[in-house]
Amino acid sequence: DSLLEDPSGALTEILQLHVIAGEVDAAAAAAAVGTCVETLGGEVKVEEVDGGLTIGGAPISTTDLEASNGIIHVIDAVIVEPSTDC
Repeated sequence: DSLLEDPSGALTEILQLHVIAGEVDAAAAAAAVGTCVETLGGEVKVEEVDGGLTIGGAPISTTDLEASNGIIHVIDAVIVEPSTDC
């Protein structure tokens, strides 16, 4: 419950690490392997691991879900801090 109240802004910071301005489809994400991308909360690295893509260390499990305000990619972990190697 304390995280949902968010007096320190921690939840906001975590959520901002999951949002990139503009639209990035799976092909653009794949082309970004080895680079860092700017999220609303800082830079996260895009990498290829075991044949799949990760962003900020989180494996991407589903790509290119169209939404009214952008494209959603499902990840299998929570990104809690910007990448340290950007």
